[in-house]
Amino acid sequence: MRAGVLGGKEEGGWWRSALLWLFALFALVPFVQMLYVAQKPRHLVDDAYYYLSRPGRLPEAEVRRKIEVDARPLRRAAVNSIAVSTACCILCVPTCLMAGYAFARRRFRWKGLLFTLVLLSMAVPPAILMMPLFRLAVGLHIYDTLLALILPFCVSGMGIFYMRWAVSSVPESVLDAARLDGLSETGVLFRVVAPSIWPSIGTLAVLQF
Repeated sequence: MRAGVLGGKEEGGWWRSALLWLFALFALVPFVQMLYVAQKPRHLVDDAYYYLSRPGRLPEAEVRRKIEVDARPLRRAAVNSIAVSTACCILCVPTCLMAGYAFARRRFRWKGLLFTLVLLSMAVPPAILMMPLFRLAVGLHIYDTLLALILPFCVSGMGIFYMRWAVSSVPESVLDAARLDGLSETGVLFRVVAPSIWPSIGTLAVLQF
């Protein structure tokens, strides 16, 4: 009887496998398109996206006007990307470490509510934040500067959550012993906790970069 049940599962589960294969093939379409376009010379790249200019879709002239870039300063773009990524990494890791330590080992008012908000921030799609962040950059008069790309990423909900989990792995008895030896909370964080979880800190730095 058990063999019959297992056999029934195998016979009735073929459509699930077919559906998964169909989704997998659909997910590969952008990569196939990328490889197809990458093999073309520069003057034929636009023709690969000619389907966008068909009637009822995007007008070809408008598409060309919006994506046309006369000069492509790749060297400056690379330097700016490295500078922004490095600054975000240097600022985000200590911020997330301190916030994670506070949520893991400190007691304060509205702790549960604030951590819930941190978790909810991880569910917000980045595209929704583009316009509010742009308006914030304009309001702070940092529009069209690298600072506008750095400040929004100085803290990360995922980083806070990850650091909270890493700090929670350090035994409370070790922290109490450090406090008895006269260390302040800052000393406990950077002289005891941080060296104990340095692999997690390194992982966060790589992900943030």
